[in-house]
Amino acid sequence: MSNAELLGLIEEGLFFHQRPQEWHMAAELLQRLFVEQAAELAPVRVMAETIRDYTGAMDAYVQRTASGFCPRCPEVCCLAMHGRYDGLDLVYAHALGLAVPDYDEGLKDHDPCQFMSEHGCITARPLRPLRCRLYFCNPLKEHMEKGPEAPYQEFNALLSEAKGLWEKLPAEMVRIGARLTTSSP
Repeated sequence: MSNAELLGLIEEGLFFHQRPQEWHMAAELLQRLFVEQAAELAPVRVMAETIRDYTGAMDAYVQRTASGFCPRCPEVCCLAMHGRYDGLDLVYAHALGLAVPDYDEGLKDHDPCQFMSEHGCITARPLRPLRCRLYFCNPLKEHMEKGPEAPYQEFNALLSEAKGLWEKLPAEMVRIGARLTTSSP
């Protein structure tokens, strides 16, 4: 896979887990790019760090709220489709220098997430795909909305900021990557 092909896949928002061979090639290429082109990719790294900071600031509220609510729920939201990295999660993880987990490629989207245990997720929150960290079922959202107003408003503001940056991340990666692709021999 070339840099240009990878950038095209990122721009399209392709979910690499649908094609495991491409997913692994993209992960290797991104790892190399973030090492070899660290200075050029610094803006992507800063965006990823800011997203990490916003979502990290939300984590205590989410954990506190979900831990008192989710164990009583009869339906499991932690599904394989929420727990897999897509192309943008790969960019984010490699920008932060995080190790990307291996996935059981035999799981279907609606199978329980392989990282779910009887005590909750075994993956540290910062290592989870953003789709996993920011998925809230309707009953949980309603529960959060009925809770204390100030913490919920702070959470909602951080959520909005994180999502806004997340939506800008692919364009920034493609913009910088296109410049690197045209300047390389």
